[in-house]
Amino acid sequence: MIRGRYIRRLLSIFTVVIMISTLRITGFAASGSGRSSVSAADITAQSFMASMNTGWNLGNSLDAHHKAAAGEANLGQETIWGNPKVTKELIDFVRSKGFNTIRVPVNWKYHTYTDANGQLHVHPEWLARVKEVVNYCIADGMYVIMDSHHDNKMFYVGADEGDFASVCAKATTIWTDIATYFNDIDGHLIFEAFNEVDNVKKGRTFTKTAADQMNQLNQVFVNTVRSTGGNNAQRLLIIPTLFHQYSDDVLTSFVLPKDVVPGKLLTAVHFYSQVVDQYLDQDFARLQQFASRVGAPMVITEWGSTNKFSPSGYRTIHASNYIARAGARGLKCVYWDNGVEYAIIDRKNYTAREDMIQAMMNPTPFTADPATALDNWSSSYLYMGTEDNGALKEWDSWGGMVLSQGESGLITIPQGASSLSMQLTVSGNMARQKFHYVYFYNDSFGLVDKLGNNFGFVGKNVKIPEGATSVRIIIYNAFEKTSKESYDSALANGTIKPVVKFY
Repeated sequence: MIRGRYIRRLLSIFTVVIMISTLRITGFAASGSGRSSVSAADITAQSFMASMNTGWNLGNSLDAHHKAAAGEANLGQETIWGNPKVTKELIDFVRSKGFNTIRVPVNWKYHTYTDANGQLHVHPEWLARVKEVVNYCIADGMYVIMDSHHDNKMFYVGADEGDFASVCAKATTIWTDIATYFNDIDGHLIFEAFNEVDNVKKGRTFTKTAADQMNQLNQVFVNTVRSTGGNNAQRLLIIPTLFHQYSDDVLTSFVLPKDVVPGKLLTAVHFYSQVVDQYLDQDFARLQQFASRVGAPMVITEWGSTNKFSPSGYRTIHASNYIARAGARGLKCVYWDNGVEYAIIDRKNYTAREDMIQAMMNPTPFTADPATALDNWSSSYLYMGTEDNGALKEWDSWGGMVLSQGESGLITIPQGASSLSMQLTVSGNMARQKFHYVYFYNDSFGLVDKLGNNFGFVGKNVKIPEGATSVRIIIYNAFEKTSKESYDSALANGTIKPVVKFY
């Protein structure tokens, strides 16, 4: 009997030790709330991904800025974009909605000063304010992703060699200030290097120079944070792609930085797809393959929908489907909330869009009837272009792809449809193809409305204008000519996949 009680006691102690170790790694008590320590040494990219449910962005608050940096702490800029000052009550409310991860976008450029040696540094007062907000989140047991946001005047790529050397020097100084100041916070805090770093000469246009410099800048970030030691020596770090984009050229050019510790890096893109059904999965599959290739899990640190989402009745379906299908591919997501059109949390009254919250916390994939999708264009598109009024024109000099159900180049809008959904998945030599213009016509083939521009888009949901009975959609590459043979080949091998649906 004594031996039996002794063994049972040892087993009980062993069970408690295992439970404590598990909580130490996940950082959350069994109830899912409350503060518990997360060792920066113990947490890995994979264990974080396993414990994260879904995240929320504190957008347009600590990243807000106005005019030019004035060499001051500029503490008043936090509210300049219309959101109230961040309070502990707000963060408590967000936590009560079930989010266990919060992304805190932070602008640093507009809170810097220049020292006697001409180097930029972050004002201690601003560092203190940001840390105050971060600690609100940490106190609630939340993971915090903190980045450098709207800092494109400091951090950019596509620059001349000397100019880029200056960018790297600033990144070293600024991230040294940040990492040093936040070094005492445990593994709950994760640094995301930059936000949508731009091509300074060509604006959000892929070039090899921009891609190579992005890889170098990410390496500077990793080296700088690790050099500060302490918790930062093993802190989780999130590495963004160029522009935070996910096009084939961007993903192919990405190189994961070298790190002195294994399993501590994650990758990130921004992906604002409006697709509500199974056709979203083909993009998530590409992101899953990318994460597997580079050997680092992926967090989609921005996604979301506005209060003008079309069709309006599908907004919650979109949210639920998005989280479910991303999760099935091993991806985690952080919803972009700017307190305005993307808002699902009211920061003044502490209320929430409960339907959206429930959709995210209990995600379910939505599968539409495949028969309702137009997704096979191998024999039904026109190799033509369009005039400003939407009329067809021969365009052999450049090469456009007009999605068509016949020689008219028109697609009939089903009776009762109120919304048009367009999705374009491209890769390889089709990576720069985009939807550019959409024209709506009435029964008399008169132009009712049009949308689009030369910049183009790869996904959009559009409300069908009153009186429209048909639509014409054109795809092309705004940077170089595309031949009909290239389109034919791309449709056959899947490097271009246009999908058109009506709801």
